[in-house]
Amino acid sequence: MNTQLIKDVVQLLKAYHQDIIYLHKTRDYEGVNYTTSGTPCFESEEEVEAYQTRVENILKEVKELQNIGE
Repeated sequence: MNTQLIKDVVQLLKAYHQDIIYLHKTRDYEGVNYTTSGTPCFESEEEVEAYQTRVENILKEVKELQNIGE
């Protein structure tokens, strides 16, 4: 397992997760849609929150992989 790659993925996911949280705290779902490009479009506040949770859960899983590889 490439541990450096896993570390890089963890850092990227952390930054992305924090960006999504920040955007949603400072805008409604339409504002999040307007200020992102590669992120899926959302139809409601609940969809943004569900997406934040999804990214957080994926981050946790990748962190577990990082711990296994060390």
